[in-house]
Amino acid sequence: MAKSVLLVEDNDFVAKLYKSCLETLGVQILHAKNGPDALQLAQDNLPSVIVMDIMLPGMSGIDITKALKADERTRALPVIAVTTLAMAGDLDRIREAGADAYLSKPINVEGFVNAVKGYLS
Repeated sequence: MAKSVLLVEDNDFVAKLYKSCLETLGVQILHAKNGPDALQLAQDNLPSVIVMDIMLPGMSGIDITKALKADERTRALPVIAVTTLAMAGDLDRIREAGADAYLSKPINVEGFVNAVKGYLS
């Protein structure tokens, strides 16, 4: 079965950048712009790793991550949170939601690719 990455990002420009980086890994890329779509894609496809923006319209990436980790079908899927959040306690909230890793925006391309690659192997 081919490896896949679910990218949860509402900004088209940022999504295009991430997709360009992910294409170098030879993975199938699934893309959701909101929480309901992200949950559905995760449940239907069980991706190898999820790259999760935190600041999303409607349902935050923290809430999506909590829902994924509460669901028996998606609980084990690794989630890499990517965000510009920098307030005290934000990293703790992201970890408490169940994110397996955290990257800050703007991303370092090499670090981003290596982080995803680490969960694919």
